[in-house]
Amino acid sequence: SSGSSYTFEINALVGTWTAPYELNVGTVTLSIELAEGWNMFSVNATVDDMSPNVVLASLNPSENDQIKNLSGSAVYYEGFGWNGSLGAIDVTSMYMISLSSSDVLDFTGIPVDPSTTPISLASGWNWIGYIPQGELDVNTALTTVVGTENDQIKNQGGSAVYYDGFGWNGSLGSMAPGEGFMLKVAVESDLVYPSADGLARTMLSLEDPKVLPYTIESWDVDPHAYEFSGTIDMRIDSRDDFDGDYIGVFVGNECRGIAERMYFPIDGSYYYSAMVFSNVTEGEILTFKYYSSLNDEIINYGENVEFTANMIVGNGLSTFSLSRETAIPTTFSLDAAYPNPFNPVTTLGFAIPKDTEVSISVYNLQGREVISLVDNNMQAGYHSVVWNADAHASGMYFVKMIADEYINTQKIMLVK
Repeated sequence: SSGSSYTFEINALVGTWTAPYELNVGTVTLSIELAEGWNMFSVNATVDDMSPNVVLASLNPSENDQIKNLSGSAVYYEGFGWNGSLGAIDVTSMYMISLSSSDVLDFTGIPVDPSTTPISLASGWNWIGYIPQGELDVNTALTTVVGTENDQIKNQGGSAVYYDGFGWNGSLGSMAPGEGFMLKVAVESDLVYPSADGLARTMLSLEDPKVLPYTIESWDVDPHAYEFSGTIDMRIDSRDDFDGDYIGVFVGNECRGIAERMYFPIDGSYYYSAMVFSNVTEGEILTFKYYSSLNDEIINYGENVEFTANMIVGNGLSTFSLSRETAIPTTFSLDAAYPNPFNPVTTLGFAIPKDTEVSISVYNLQGREVISLVDNNMQAGYHSVVWNADAHASGMYFVKMIADEYINTQKIMLVK
């Protein structure tokens, strides 16, 4: 017998000769497009052998490609296959796979019955698979989850937060076969998905890059380039904003997250919900730029946040505020060190009118570099750097700044 069903509709046309409606005769096939880099995915069908070498057999991996979940991992070795602590692919789990090149995972198996496959949720972060055969909205899919205020679900493309009395809301509106999710809950419970009809073959395609306004087209972010993520829900408090406006989140000059102004239905406000990405678990400093579609201009903000993996900063009801607009200098400059003379700490302020490489180093009287204070690409704006000279001897030193065609040198005196 067929595992597919179809509700008859008068004069309805289902399928074409080029895209026929496929009947599921006991099995389903899942095709998942995977990008170069990191991908979150899950499978909703089983075979007798669920080892990585069987489930991932359609891929053409390279040496040192990796797959992992919360309980184990495996690495691909040429001529041997996948090997490691991850012995089997579990339909209840989400997996992250890192590939050296884009590929398509094709997997055929017996569809899993959601009603008999509960997912036990622990307090904290859970990596969950998606078991139904068809797409469901987030609130329907997570009906059995005991949600509490500020619980969160996310994938590589968006997130949703749980609000008491309202449910799940955010940039992640639905869940579909092949997708993998991270779910953070405060209360333990069982996730039992409702059933959802699907075709015998399901294709999960990579999302097309969002077309951005020309002025900020460089703000495009590839989530597959990063292993870790977090979320920041923000608002603009220093000026009126409008539909079509964006906030970009940066590490240096590299955009790590972008969000378009969106409506928040609980209180009728507007906010920006950004997924932010990194390849380190903590320490990178995130800064913010706002694009005004009304004036086609970019405004820098002075607020910053330190990235930590799985960080949740703000929500729709309590957003992270951006209010400190920072002016862009018109010329390069290196301020006088303060204090000077100093013992043993002094601060150097500097300004750059455009994004550029900046080098600031300290030299001794013999012209030898004793320390490099700045050596990277920096955003336009006003900056400062601190030199702690506790490990250096008293005496005269020279600070040299090079940025674009600008060069400036000043004397500083360390007195101990």
